[in-house]
Amino acid sequence: MHINITDNLRIKEVKEVFKKAFPGLKIEFVKNAHADGVGSSKTEIIPHNPCLWEIRKFHIELPLDVKKSQTVAEVEGFFRDKLGLHVQIFRKSGNVWIETVNTDSRTLEEQMTLSKARIEG
Repeated sequence: MHINITDNLRIKEVKEVFKKAFPGLKIEFVKNAHADGVGSSKTEIIPHNPCLWEIRKFHIELPLDVKKSQTVAEVEGFFRDKLGLHVQIFRKSGNVWIETVNTDSRTLEEQMTLSKARIEG
């Protein structure tokens, strides 16, 4: 997945690119960081419409390249450390989206495989 992160980019646009690049996964932007192994409450999720400048701590333009070989922790850490944004990655399991907090050490590819296996199984 490649996208140029700018202040005028909307959350919805980032989410759409992520979902298209990583079927069975989605990314949510949250108000505050979450501790390792701890999820974010639904009230922490930021709506789809704001521009990134409204929620970012660092106002720099930066290309974002996310690869299937990266772990969930690496992706979430990049958003936090380089972009000043807090995100949580979810995996689809049947009809339910679950937070990947217990499997943050797995790659996005492994998460997609788990999602597909649970949907098909």
